[in-house]
Amino acid sequence: MLAPRGLDAELRASFVSRSSCWGSLILVREAGRPDFSREERELLSRLSSRIAEGLRRALLISAARESAGEAGPGLLILGDDGSLESLTPAAAVWLDELSQIGSASGTSPLPPVVLAVAAAALHAPATAEPVRTHVRTSSGRWLALDSARLLGGGAGQVSVVVAPAQPAETAAFVLRAYGLSARESDVARLVLLGRSTPQISAALFVSPNTVQDHLKSIFDKVGVRSRKELVGHVFFEHYLPKVSEDARPGPTGFFDSASEPALH
Repeated sequence: MLAPRGLDAELRASFVSRSSCWGSLILVREAGRPDFSREERELLSRLSSRIAEGLRRALLISAARESAGEAGPGLLILGDDGSLESLTPAAAVWLDELSQIGSASGTSPLPPVVLAVAAAALHAPATAEPVRTHVRTSSGRWLALDSARLLGGGAGQVSVVVAPAQPAETAAFVLRAYGLSARESDVARLVLLGRSTPQISAALFVSPNTVQDHLKSIFDKVGVRSRKELVGHVFFEHYLPKVSEDARPGPTGFFDSASEPALH
């Protein structure tokens, strides 16, 4: 892959923080240039943990944006060579946003994430489930990309559907960014689904007291004091876009103060 493009030496890094990978980096040099030196490798190694922590913390920064007139799901049809054959108007909107986080090299105008998910679907078995991935755009919005091979039509065609990700889909990313353990994440996800302590206890096969211990740790890490605040923080601060001033909720806010929120 590298030699035909006039490239030779390659250096890769994974940005890992708190046992999770938050990104990666691939550096290449032109053919004939010296290989990456030991000092350069050690420098990248020292920087990688700091970059990983920066990426993790960036995920926690509120990314609410005005969303009036936000586009719905968009559909792209690609050929087996990655060429764009057709698309819907909504897909054009999402492509413009995706292009801001990296454009493809070569002659393709498509963002790398679109080409990657389409290639994965193209080489998957014909009966396989659609390939799905999530990506965070430069505006802070999470998008879900689903790709699958098409039956009939041109040979080797694949579809890519791009749409805003649902909060429940991406809540796991935010919970991981807060440094929750695997079991704490399980408890938090059930809280976000509106489950009570007895229901969580039964689902995870732990005692109610253990559930309460996990909740206390979750609240401390996220910086909230109750289930209601946890739900509001994860969903409304990180994922639900701001509404216009004339559409803001009244004095009672999003939740009825007398009851827990019902989430579906």
